[in-house]
Amino acid sequence: MLRKHFSFSGCRAGVGNLSNMTSGPPNPHDALFRKMLDNPADAASEFRVALPKEVVDQLVWTDLERVDGSMVPFDLRSRYIDLLFRTRTRTDHRPAFVYLLAEHQSEPHSLMAFRMLEYVVAIIRKYLLEHENARKIPAVVPLVVHVGPQGLIWRAPLQVSELFDLDPDTHAALADYLPRMRYFLDDVNAIGMPALMDRALTPKVRVTFVAERLAPGDPAALPVLLHLSPDFQQILDSPEGREVFDTFVNYVLVAGKLSPDAVDQFADPLGPIAKEVTVTALETLQARGRAELLVELLVERFGPLDASLERVVCDADAEQLKLWSSRILTADSVDEVLA
Repeated sequence: MLRKHFSFSGCRAGVGNLSNMTSGPPNPHDALFRKMLDNPADAASEFRVALPKEVVDQLVWTDLERVDGSMVPFDLRSRYIDLLFRTRTRTDHRPAFVYLLAEHQSEPHSLMAFRMLEYVVAIIRKYLLEHENARKIPAVVPLVVHVGPQGLIWRAPLQVSELFDLDPDTHAALADYLPRMRYFLDDVNAIGMPALMDRALTPKVRVTFVAERLAPGDPAALPVLLHLSPDFQQILDSPEGREVFDTFVNYVLVAGKLSPDAVDQFADPLGPIAKEVTVTALETLQARGRAELLVELLVERFGPLDASLERVVCDADAEQLKLWSSRILTADSVDEVLA
């Protein structure tokens, strides 16, 4: 394998709609999650299912408004995805926030409660900077969503006070003086697939959670996706249906490693738009594969490439890649190949 001799950034992170949608590292889970839950109505369906009824009843979900920006540090954005929404309390219309952080890793972080405390404090600090005369702080409702193909159940503490390294007697003596914030948890991995598909979620959120629960290359993926055909039909019938479906197809191809034949079988019953999106996604994926191989060959022959040249290759169309590939054995330089 040529790859063992060197490393490079590659082209696959930019396939279709799986290009990174934030300033963080490329992550197909991030692209899918943000596309499917960025809309307040879709996010509200998850909050209403995951939070206790007594909490749900205190907030106005029809007023949910997306707040731009991420609380997660840059170096952790390949592991965590977060979304923040502004709303108000139902009784007296006081400002409130609901914060969703998704964890896709196989092993939940043992200090997640502390991380959530940091992010909640960051949200409040930002609010106070924008409201200099505020004398009270808004409520922030924190929810962690745990979903991934490994199927591990969440074991990390849910409350900050559980993290302090104290013996029981000392912990009891200091209990009133320790941070105690608790976060809500939606452990999607702990829910059976039939129950997950029956949840009162919008189609976009349901297909997202189901897709992320499926292991890459899982032979059960096609029957499950076919079962969700009514959800995909609703998605395709929406104003942004083509774009959303494109994001999903690219996800199951790249992260889910669904075979092209399986993707065809899944998309065919959904009509011409789904078929067109699928064909385009498959062609794009194949082109990116050829571009990645060409970059590997160029590095093997001529040494490390400048990042700008890598991007030129990764962005080339099929005909251009074919022409460049035909030159690589006889050319004396990268410039000669890409002339």
